[in-house]
Amino acid sequence: MNPFVTRSTSNVFSFRTLKKIVSKYCYSTTSKVTEVPNELEVEEIPQYEVEIKFTEEEIEKMRNVSGLAPQHRNIIHDKKPYNNAPETYHNSIWYKKKLIGRYGLEAAEVNPAICWPTKDDILDLQEYEKIEYPDKLQELWKKFENDKIEAKEKIRKREEEIDKTVANFDKWQADLESKIQAKEAALLLSKQQRQRTLDEVREQYGYRIDPNDEKFKELLEKKEKEDKKKKKLLKKQLAKEKVLKFLQKKEEESKMSKETGSNSNDKKEDTLK
Repeated sequence: MNPFVTRSTSNVFSFRTLKKIVSKYCYSTTSKVTEVPNELEVEEIPQYEVEIKFTEEEIEKMRNVSGLAPQHRNIIHDKKPYNNAPETYHNSIWYKKKLIGRYGLEAAEVNPAICWPTKDDILDLQEYEKIEYPDKLQELWKKFENDKIEAKEKIRKREEEIDKTVANFDKWQADLESKIQAKEAALLLSKQQRQRTLDEVREQYGYRIDPNDEKFKELLEKKEKEDKKKKKLLKKQLAKEKVLKFLQKKEEESKMSKETGSNSNDKKEDTLK
């Protein structure tokens, strides 16, 4: 046996046993203190970095989901439509006035004194007023008063017409009711006449006939034609009688006039004698 090897193994064994004994029976009375690193001294290292692939203009375009034109989008956000004038009239005075009135003084980027008229503009306006309104203020006021009086007179006349119509309302209502009653009476009379003709035709045949039968319709038409002829004859007779009465009346009047004329002549002769 090699003495060197045995010595080394014995040393190892003795060291292990010593470590166990020390750990079992020996302990420290001091508490363990953990050192907390200062947050200010610690460097913040990002976990990952993002590479910027788009510019700010491209990002703004992607954000504009509405797809509106820039000028329209500015109008929605209450900004002036164009930063650079695309047309010539955008540099005109009236357009600048419009921008000042709508978006404020900063939008037009001009002196706000352009909103006031110049001396030439005032002279032009005065000349225009002289031509367009030649009458003086007093004359215009008189016309205004006359127009008011005419309007009141029209209203008064209209009210009078309404009062008249309201006063005649009862009369018109009575006339309407009488017309309705006359129509109803005429309808009733026509129904009675039709029923009378139906009864006469049935009496002629001696039995009840269907009114929808063609033969019955033909007979009914003949009967109606005969009745119409009779009515016409009656009208003619009445007209002749009226004419005869009128002629008789005229003859009587002529006789009376002749008699009065002869009597007057006799009186004249008597006076002459």
